[in-house]
Amino acid sequence: MRFECQIDMDNDAFAQDPHLELACILKKIANDIRDIDDTDFFKKISDTNGNKVGVLKIIESEVFL
Repeated sequence: MRFECQIDMDNDAFAQDPHLELACILKKIANDIRDIDDTDFFKKISDTNGNKVGVLKIIESEVFL
């Protein structure tokens, strides 16, 4: 199984305090992951302004590079 997460930090929500915004997003991600039951999971990631800033995936995978 593999976890992939990509977050684009080049928007207004990250302008003032990028570390705080990232921490808020990671907390939301942690809560989402805790509550899932499937081995395959995909979700769009939004900033505090509601804009899409990335995606996360948990996928079943036999090969790791």
